[in-house]
Amino acid sequence: MSDPTQAQTHLVLLAISGTEPNSEQTALEIPALELRRAGLPTLKRGWITVSEYNDDVAERSFHLDPNQVPRGAFSPGFMNRIRAAIRRLFVAAQGRIDRTL
Repeated sequence: MSDPTQAQTHLVLLAISGTEPNSEQTALEIPALELRRAGLPTLKRGWITVSEYNDDVAERSFHLDPNQVPRGAFSPGFMNRIRAAIRRLFVAAQGRIDRTL
């Protein structure tokens, strides 16, 4: 999400893990086809945690390398599922971990 008033691009970073989420986390299981599309290992299952997210600013991030070549990408349909799942956090103003400091 861009903030033109401050010339900053805010990022929402979600954790992707090969470890099944615990009972306190909300996560979407990544289908095998989406794992392949994203260039992730397909030997085990994968999840995207949607009960919390990291908030960062692209222009001054220590966590993002703008020169890194992407491994792959999720399909538009799966990205819509992720957006729908995380939208609840945004509306409730929950789950944000500030990485901008």
